[in-house]
Order: sequence, then C-alpha cells, then structure tokens
Amino acid sequence: MKRKTIAIDFDDTICDTNRAFLFFNKVKHNNSVPYSKIKEKDCLYKILKLSSKKEDIIWDEFFTEPNFCFPQPKKEILGVLKYLKEDHKLVIFSAREKRWQTQINKWVNLYAPNIFDEIIFLKNLKNACSTKGPICKKRDFDLLIDDCPEEIASCLKSNVKVIVFDQPWNKKISKKVPRIKSFKQLKNLVNKRENPAIF
Repeated sequence: MKRKTIAIDFDDTICDTNRAFLFFNKVKHNNSVPYSKIKEKDCLYKILKLSSKKEDIIWDEFFTEPNFCFPQPKKEILGVLKYLKEDHKLVIFSAREKRWQTQINKWVNLYAPNIFDEIIFLKNLKNACSTKGPICKKRDFDLLIDDCPEEIASCLKSNVKVIVFDQPWNKKISKKVPRIKSFKQLKNLVNKRENPAIF
C-alpha cells in the first residue's frame, strides 16, 4: 500500500520562528511585544511600529544569529514526527523567502535528521502558483498542516485536506476545519487507524 503523504509547514508550525524573532527583537532592539498581539500573518512591522523596510533589516539580522534563529523544538514535536514517519511520507512545505531558506535545512539537520523525505520551497518551484493548495493537489499530498489563513483557504479551494495549527492570526478560520494546538493533538488525529475525518 502506498504511504500517504503529510506536508507540514515550517515557520510557526514545526518551528516557533515568530516567537524567536520577537525574543530577538526584545533582546537586541529593546522592543517588546506579546506574541498574542500578532493578529495578522506577516504583519509584524505594524505591531512593532516599524517600517516594513526596517522589519526586513531586523529579519536579516535575526537569521545571522544562530543563538536565536534555530529555536529548539518541543520534545513532543520530534516524538510525534517520528511516530508519523513509521506509516507516512513526511514533507516540509515552506513559503519562506529564498534568502532565508538555508536556515530551514540547517535546522532540520540539527534537530530532525532522517525524518523528512523532502523539503519543498514554494518560491523555488518553476511556474508554481502563489499558494500551496494547487501544488499539494498536483503532487497528490494527502494532508497539509499549516498556520497561514491564505494557505489553508487555498487548500480548501483545491479540495486538499488541511489541519490548522492554532496561532493568534488564524482564529477566524471556520471551526469546521480540524484544528490542533499541539503535535500531541496531531497524533490523536492522524494515527495508524487513518482517521476518516482527516484522510
């Protein structure tokens, strides 16, 4: 039997990137903002009261600081990923900008070697759509786990199964879409009995 493929977003799903960035900004720039205040994806500059250009500069600084840009994952995440790998193909599917992609490969080699079958960057795909849904459909991915409202909507439109990874900026997504707050909950949804509500 063909193993089902689970695609998982990286930033703010597997890796607490925004939380790490806010900590970096607090330590390095004395600019403190609670994580719960992030109500829109990719709009940190508004909350931090920065220009988008200045926020971009700080992200560049962040990604050159290994003590900050490689936040250690929770132990439960790695345990669940190893469990899922027993019966599924696992793929990281990221929409991260090209200039900051090498950190994902380094993070995976550091914390999660031999877990993922592939790392896909949306922005590197030739003739690709701007969202993940059509790509998941084309590649026959069975499920996507993501935090971004735009990507979740794209999957629903493309008839691709999706699980919402709970974040402050995705509270408005329909309650009909399965939602998890931890990878422990993911294990309960996606298990060896193949929960019919997911697959």
